[in-house]
Amino acid sequence: MESFSFSLIASNIMVDAFRQADWMGQSIVGILGILSIFSWAFMLGKAKELRDLNDFNAKFIKFYRAAMHPALPQLGERRLAVRSPIVLIYIEATKELLASLERAGVTHDDLRVWRHGLVGYRLCDAELAAIRGIAERLLAEQQLVVESRMSAIATVSTAAPLIGLFGTVWGVMVAFMMMAGSGGVMLSAVAPGISGALLTTVIALIVAIPATIGYNVLSDRVRSMVVDMENFVDEYMADITRIHGVSGN
Repeated sequence: MESFSFSLIASNIMVDAFRQADWMGQSIVGILGILSIFSWAFMLGKAKELRDLNDFNAKFIKFYRAAMHPALPQLGERRLAVRSPIVLIYIEATKELLASLERAGVTHDDLRVWRHGLVGYRLCDAELAAIRGIAERLLAEQQLVVESRMSAIATVSTAAPLIGLFGTVWGVMVAFMMMAGSGGVMLSAVAPGISGALLTTVIALIVAIPATIGYNVLSDRVRSMVVDMENFVDEYMADITRIHGVSGN
């Protein structure tokens, strides 16, 4: 009950301060409100996107590790759906792997009956480098995709306090000009204007604090996903090298 009463009082204070603010202060509050809506939309959307991508990545990696040969997931009866960065990297790199093996006479049927412990046609260094090059290029591209919209959240968390500070400085400057211009004006006469000016800083902090926390949390998730992508590329290339590298026939 006390918490509700405090919230109600705070709400009334902010409404009164907004009414006392001049056109500049009210405009800045409106801008900050729009930034808050956009930042929450970006954060919630990005959180859902990362959660879905993590689920798809985990399912595919489990499927990939159960296969006898690195190319087998690509040769399944059902075509792989590009629903995560790791799947896209795998599909494009495996196309190059299959093309290299086909040039050497290794058929898809040969790969379908593959068993652990077998060694296959030896890929030359140039062919292995081509596969790794495709995987690493797509890795870099997918890093940018995973990191998309993060800069917008960072911009809101950085710009909101500055916009709020501008509104406060503007409002205080106008209040002091009124005091200087009228000579005998009392502080009580300009206090409502000052409270309206300070409102912009309060709103700015309300916008910036969640955006900053959200950016830090999402950044950790993005870094974790990028590490998972890098680890998969290394694992994938290690599997190919083990079967078709120097130890092959």
